Amino acid sequence: MVRRNGLGLFRLTYGNGDSKHPAWSFGSGLVAYSYQQDEQNSGIYLVKEDGSGKKRLLSGRAINPIWSADGGMLLFVRQQARYLFAVALYDLEKNCEKQLAELKSTSFLQPSFSPDGKNIVYWGTAPDDPGRCPAVQDIYVCECETGIIRQLTDSGSFCCAAEFSPDGKRLAYMRRTRDFHFRLCMISLREGDETTVTDELYYFTPPRWRVSWSPDGQEVAYLQDGEIHLLHIASGKKHRVTRPLDEESRQSLAATKDKKLVFITNTPGGIKDMMAPDMKITLADRVPNAGQPFWSPDGHQVAYVRDETVYLTKRGQGGGQRVSRGKVMDDHLAWSADGEKLIYVGEREY
Repeated sequence: MVRRNGLGLFRLTYGNGDSKHPAWSFGSGLVAYSYQQDEQNSGIYLVKEDGSGKKRLLSGRAINPIWSADGGMLLFVRQQARYLFAVALYDLEKNCEKQLAELKSTSFLQPSFSPDGKNIVYWGTAPDDPGRCPAVQDIYVCECETGIIRQLTDSGSFCCAAEFSPDGKRLAYMRRTRDFHFRLCMISLREGDETTVTDELYYFTPPRWRVSWSPDGQEVAYLQDGEIHLLHIASGKKHRVTRPLDEESRQSLAATKDKKLVFITNTPGGIKDMMAPDMKITLADRVPNAGQPFWSPDGHQVAYVRDETVYLTKRGQGGGQRVSRGKVMDDHLAWSADGEKLIYVGEREY
């Protein structure tokens, strides 16, 4: 944990396993995170922001916790088998777990709550649909109380990274086209009307691409060509807010752009090329790409990881201020409620 000015670095967790995907509850101040070691110790843990009171809440392959706005519910994913997952809720007051949906997926799963906490959104393929490849995914919305599931997309393509707008009326998400390019799309929850809001994005992160709404709902942050861009909803204007790649890296990408499909990995600082038509995977030159964006609660800054380092960029200014020390091991970040502190996963120091 570190202050946004880069001072006050504090180690929050200890252990021999891997701590990942922190989530900070604005309601209770508790931090939930995934911990992977062995079968006896893995699961989702809770810890206070001063590092005390650590306890395991959920055991087994429970991962990717997300808090409800009031801190009373925890949304998470439980891996049941390869490509088979369950989306579930844990009620901290009643001390019980409720499974909401089961799905197949080949991508990183990060379901999220609607602003009022009554619904969740997730993406995948229904497990009872044997005719569909797990690489074909749709967006679903589930009512938390009734468990009623509504399928929002049915395109025969790959949809992912859905997130509710702050007013809960729309979803922003990524849709893959038939030629393996991606587009940023939006859909109205009431009418079901889908609109495409960006041109094709040639480079994408299959497991960890994330779209992020500003708290006021005026802008959406997304990744394009290894950089974070902002889309202004009302005007449709787009601009890049992170520094561009260096010239050497640009030349490396330009040489492959017309011949290969370039995949930015979820590990900041690397890319992979997928060769057509035999889909042979080869490792390409190392490029310091920006990781997924995280808006501060006050909407003034966007945090992101580049080349194993956490940076902050101010809204409307661009650039980047380094705030982390050491090697950052995961591109998922968590803000405190007041926007003064950040939690990130760093390399263990012995």
